[in-house]
Amino acid sequence: MYMSRPLCFMTSPNFPFQEDVPYFYGTSNWDLSAIAVYSRGLMLAAAALRMPIFLFMLLLVLLAHRLINPTADKMIIGAIGVLPTTILVSVLTVALSSPIATRLMRILFLAWNAVILFSISPIFTIPSSVLNILAIVRIPLWPISACYQVNVSGKIGVSGVLGMLLVAVYIIGIALIAGKWLEHRELLLY
Repeated sequence: MYMSRPLCFMTSPNFPFQEDVPYFYGTSNWDLSAIAVYSRGLMLAAAALRMPIFLFMLLLVLLAHRLINPTADKMIIGAIGVLPTTILVSVLTVALSSPIATRLMRILFLAWNAVILFSISPIFTIPSSVLNILAIVRIPLWPISACYQVNVSGKIGVSGVLGMLLVAVYIIGIALIAGKWLEHRELLLY
């Protein structure tokens, strides 16, 4: 009977034992799955913490009487608009952290953010046609903007529902991509 040895030890050049192919693939299946569970589990934990933190913040604001018009419908609809974007940010933060994302991936993400900010408020004068072309980089932010409109207006429309669905797609997509990145990085590290 084989003892279970993690893939990271088996792929190390200093690992003293040789294993057969079925054992390697059997162990790889469990190890790579555990890596994926780690990244997605970390994202799930970060996302799940957004809810109690938001509720605690809401409770503090209500107890301190800081809201002028805290009607139940606006409070519930506002929460529905806030949570998807904060969950998206927490999942994105985990996905861009080490060892999941490489330095180049983080640089590209930050460069995209810089272009977005420049397209909104340029720091030097450029032709409006160039600004119109640069506005294309803001298209992926539309669902986030739709969620923001839900929480500031207190109304859910078709665009708000569509925005929340697209944010959910973003979250799932980022989780899947980050899992693949981490699996790939783990194999490259050993």
